[in-house]
Amino acid sequence: MSKVPSDGAILQRVFGLFAGQLSRPLLGAIVLFFFFPVTAHAQHLVALGAGAGTNGLQGQIGIRANDYLQVRAAYSNIAVGLDDLDLPSGDLRQQASITYAIEQGELLVDVHPFKNWFKLTLGGGYALGREASVYMIVLDTVYAGEDGSDPDNLGDFILYPEDLGFVDIQFLWNQWTPYVGFGFGRAVPNKRIGLSVDLGAYYLGSIRVEAEDQGMLVYDDYQSSLLENSLKTYQWLPRVSFSLNVSLK
Repeated sequence: MSKVPSDGAILQRVFGLFAGQLSRPLLGAIVLFFFFPVTAHAQHLVALGAGAGTNGLQGQIGIRANDYLQVRAAYSNIAVGLDDLDLPSGDLRQQASITYAIEQGELLVDVHPFKNWFKLTLGGGYALGREASVYMIVLDTVYAGEDGSDPDNLGDFILYPEDLGFVDIQFLWNQWTPYVGFGFGRAVPNKRIGLSVDLGAYYLGSIRVEAEDQGMLVYDDYQSSLLENSLKTYQWLPRVSFSLNVSLK
């Protein structure tokens, strides 16, 4: 003859079945309740940024690897020039035009050692196009030679500015330039929008000089080598930039 369970045993079994059915979704609900903010916070994995600085206007995409590491791929472009600069040159007036233009792509790795806004950055830039040059001309007409029977005391030969020609000096450096720096802010912000600042320098290596001359003006290899030697201490190009970054997800 089987034993009839007591009311307490029946209630215990019903409660056990009920708890067993609800344990999994209830546990999931508890996890979502307590950890949902962290999970949502970690969903910011990709961001787009736009900014400006010493490397011109720039755009970038940032990817968060973890709380310590973020990676950036960027594009920047700058083109500036100074025209008709008067040069001190004694009796003859000379003018120079200076051109500085760099278009480059960058790959940068940001390390956040303290998991906050401070970062150390390593990477480099690859020049898609670059130009740094100085173009010089003489403005005055030059009178040369003995005056002979001509009483104007101007000389037998007249050399106009177009006859004297020009000198065009080009400054060249490595196409790939390593970068090291530090900064503040994240490429992929914790919130929807964030600001970041970068301070650092590109290593250009030894700067090479190439010159083209035409007419009476001459800039030879010896002068180019002297200029290269004087530029040996200028192998780092400083960079300061600001960017506004927007998280996509």
